[in-house]
Amino acid sequence: MEIGEGYYYRYTPEAVAFDGNTNRKLNIEFLPALNDRYAFRWVTATSPGDVTLEDKTDASIHIGVDDGVADDIYIEVWVLDKQTGEHFMCDPQIINKKS
Repeated sequence: MEIGEGYYYRYTPEAVAFDGNTNRKLNIEFLPALNDRYAFRWVTATSPGDVTLEDKTDASIHIGVDDGVADDIYIEVWVLDKQTGEHFMCDPQIINKKS
């Protein structure tokens, strides 16, 4: 990641795909080397009523996707750069595989 404006972030994998529409959990964590610099703050989504923030620490965030939701969802994870005080948003995608 770069310091200040122009943050670069990468998810591994870039999109999370679920085969079913029940008991879906998304756990996002920083690489250990980033834990002192960044902190998770909040999560929003394209369909906010379909996701639940289940647990959050500075280093990890756990999100549940409601059962039965069949559409793809973009999650917006808000992060604090503890060094600069800036907040920025990262947006992994959840893909629901069509059966």
